[in-house]
Amino acid sequence: MSSKQVVVVDFSEFEHRKTVITHAVMQAAETEGVFYVKNHGISQGLVDSMFARSADFFKLDDVTKKRYCFDKPRNAGWEKMAQIRPSTGTPDMKESISLGFHTADRCPSEADCAGFADAAAAFMAACQDMSMKLMSCFAVGLGFPEDFFSQHHDVAKTDSQQTMRCLYYHDTSQQKVPANYWRAGAHTDFDTLTLLFQRSGKANELSINTRFALGNLKCVILTC
Repeated sequence: MSSKQVVVVDFSEFEHRKTVITHAVMQAAETEGVFYVKNHGISQGLVDSMFARSADFFKLDDVTKKRYCFDKPRNAGWEKMAQIRPSTGTPDMKESISLGFHTADRCPSEADCAGFADAAAAFMAACQDMSMKLMSCFAVGLGFPEDFFSQHHDVAKTDSQQTMRCLYYHDTSQQKVPANYWRAGAHTDFDTLTLLFQRSGKANELSINTRFALGNLKCVILTC
């Protein structure tokens, strides 16, 4: 089977290269729908810290994690083997914790998971900044004012839906998995933009969902 190279967009010197970057983003979005971003300004330290604290949380026993159980109306909290995809009809073999900018009660306490709250706050702030840069590129590329999307993604508003989602995919290598069970079934994110952070060979994943309406515009993979 032939492999296809994923487009990489360089965000270095963003303020001085907006026109070039916008063109690259729009070309990648219109032809591929998914692309890598490098030199995005989110420090490796922030990424490493969030992955580490995420791993710490998922190592906790389920009784402790249930203190932060999923609150569906706010799309925040911990869930395990709960997402059933229409594409499979079976629960994804993973667990996750989702957090917004105003869902502190769903965030692990310092006593349960030291450093998680601070790492999440710093990581989410950096991702919000990067998301708005991307959204300004989409706005200009589509012929709208530069702030067309950003004005609808104000994290100061208590009903904002920007969400960080930490995921842990269960090891199935030593298990006999029933037919049609997947660690993550095929799906479309119900958001405007997804920033995806992955590490090769690891079971952890971080995603930042920027949303205000149904329908996924693009998926962007941040190199780390």
